[in-house]
Amino acid sequence: MRNVGGEEKIGGATRMDGQRGEAADSREAEVTLNVAGPGVAASIVRLTNAISIRLEDDLKAKATSSSHSELAAARRQQYEFISAQISREDGLVHQRMTWAFQLNGSLFVALALIQASAASEAGNAAVIAPWLVDFLLAALPLAGLGITVAGWLGVRAANRQLRYLRGQYAEDVDDFARDNKWPKPFGDRRSFLDGAAAIQLSFAALCFFWLWLAAHRAWPAAVETYSHLIVQGLARIAN
Repeated sequence: MRNVGGEEKIGGATRMDGQRGEAADSREAEVTLNVAGPGVAASIVRLTNAISIRLEDDLKAKATSSSHSELAAARRQQYEFISAQISREDGLVHQRMTWAFQLNGSLFVALALIQASAASEAGNAAVIAPWLVDFLLAALPLAGLGITVAGWLGVRAANRQLRYLRGQYAEDVDDFARDNKWPKPFGDRRSFLDGAAAIQLSFAALCFFWLWLAAHRAWPAAVETYSHLIVQGLARIAN
């Protein structure tokens, strides 16, 4: 019994020593936390701030990238829209010039045939009535002048719209298109002016020609005299 009791005392002493050790460890841990606590808290705060800043930067980068993509898409759509409009106006210029010159060519052929029939030895009666010859010789230059002026006005309207589209392109799309190396939907200013000048001169020459023929029908002697002087002047310039 004593041995048993002695064993119990020894066991109790062992348990008490263990409890004292755990208490000491707990006090040491508490002291360590009390000493290291402010530094750990500051580190946690700094880490939290760094994470928050990084998340904000990521969100701003995503927002910037998204807005840039949306802007690029909008500029691309506007670029394609203006390009399509420019192509449309160029097509109208080509179409109006084509029908104007084709009609002028037909009138030239008709005028030449009528003039030849009027001067033929067989006489006008065998080919066409004299009064109709006189009427057509007077009316065809006026018809040619009207057709030429109508075509000229149509081409000028298309060129005016092209100038408007060029201004809109320069204001809204030019900088973005140049940065992204997009091709221009039209040439430079000099190319545009050269092309427009050639068109204007062509229509001006046709109008002058028809006016001269109409004036010759009204005042044949005076016009023939001036025509002869003009031909002589051109010959001297050529020589």
